[in-house]
Amino acid sequence: MLLAFCAAPALELTVPLIMLTSARWTDYVEVMIETLQLGLSESDPWYESVLAAIEARGQAHAPYSKFKVGAAVRFSDGRIFGGANVENVSYGLTMCAERVAVYRGVFAGAGRMVELAVAVADPALPYPCGACLQVMAEFGSDFPVHLVNTDRIVHVSFSQLLPYRFTF
Repeated sequence: MLLAFCAAPALELTVPLIMLTSARWTDYVEVMIETLQLGLSESDPWYESVLAAIEARGQAHAPYSKFKVGAAVRFSDGRIFGGANVENVSYGLTMCAERVAVYRGVFAGAGRMVELAVAVADPALPYPCGACLQVMAEFGSDFPVHLVNTDRIVHVSFSQLLPYRFTF
């Protein structure tokens, strides 16, 4: 185990990293290196959401596709909930990272969605699937979406991704 006394620029920004295994310390360092490569700065308004999505990606369970996705949703009460894709051998039972994050926030009573970040360690941009978009339409209206791949962050609005949502 490593002992570290430093502030982690993560969801719990003021919580010190007291005792980390070497694996968790390595994950932390990799996330910080990735944010630097992307040119992400703490002064960016989307910093916390993007960082949370990158961190969540490390928790993905993707033994079949090997395509790990992390998502983070900021809700109207200010809290950010992360999620990662969870694959199942029966692909139809797989849960996307975006829906995991949304459902966590809804379950916690966090209010409406106000921001989304999705991150992959791949050159492709991680556009949410149709099912995720429709779920998000239930819990938010037009909010910023940050799509993060290995070398850039693309900023779009939710209405650009789903201009004609299903409603009653």
